[in-house]
Amino acid sequence: MDPEILDTLKVWLHERDLTEKALGLYWWSITWENDLELCELVFENVEKQLREGQKQPKVAHMIAWYEWHESKTEQELMVASRLKRIFEDFLADYSTLIDPHHRYLEILYWSALGAGVIGEKHIAELYEMIHKEPDFPSMPWFAEKAESAWPTLVNMLQSDNQEVAHLAAITLLEISRRVSIRHEQKRIKEAWVGDKYWAFAQDKGDVWRPRYIEGMAQCQLKWAENGQEWLKAIKEANIEELQSAWCRVLEKADYCDAKDQDALFDSLIHILESGDTFAKPIRLAALRRLDEMVSLVEPVGLDEKSLNLPLSRRTGTSFS
Repeated sequence: MDPEILDTLKVWLHERDLTEKALGLYWWSITWENDLELCELVFENVEKQLREGQKQPKVAHMIAWYEWHESKTEQELMVASRLKRIFEDFLADYSTLIDPHHRYLEILYWSALGAGVIGEKHIAELYEMIHKEPDFPSMPWFAEKAESAWPTLVNMLQSDNQEVAHLAAITLLEISRRVSIRHEQKRIKEAWVGDKYWAFAQDKGDVWRPRYIEGMAQCQLKWAENGQEWLKAIKEANIEELQSAWCRVLEKADYCDAKDQDALFDSLIHILESGDTFAKPIRLAALRRLDEMVSLVEPVGLDEKSLNLPLSRRTGTSFS
């Protein structure tokens, strides 16, 4: 580490009555979530590396854990502005930097999202750098700290710039997936978002296609309007990533109204009645969702015996 940075770090530790040996423990502690001064120290370090022309600048990943206040303090506003400049400089110089797997770029991206300093211009520039990377973003555990960016990303889905809309869709998927793990009822309510994910999934050459489909699993879907089209796509899904994405849609996607609920039920029955026409993971996903729906409401006219459905509430069977 640069001697000047090391001296600064020693002073910072001394002011908190910490020894240098405590740094390793402190580095991983929850203090990152509310220690703005520590974030400033990291940003100062990154600025220095960029200013000196270092080709492989390091960014401490724990800055993405900082929890920004909904109404930022004056100090937070200054630090957020500093973060925005760093992110812009990183984007501008990125073609000359060494950043394996886009690790440091992604850390700054999540941090900037959480700070609310991301605009369409940044998203468009970032898209050009990572749109051929099927796993970007690859550190979704930071997504819950960027939950405040949800309204911004939903708005970006409607952007005339399709590059912006596509990256917004992928980012929104990661945030909604992390949020729904903690709050099952906190899902995407706008039906048009599901339509948007499906529209993006029409491009079979897009490396993010499975993730667009998975995004549908976080939405309320128009099963009555699109169910037949989706069944055709599910039947044609011949790679594991697409099948897994459709399994999540069948198991988790919501419906808009009673008409769509009935259409989803009919689609599940169709999959199970069609036998080997659909892949085994798809059939199991349909069975799990049907079991869940039957446990909530007994559908009229369900011939359980003819379908040979070992519904778990009657047999104790688990479909996991």
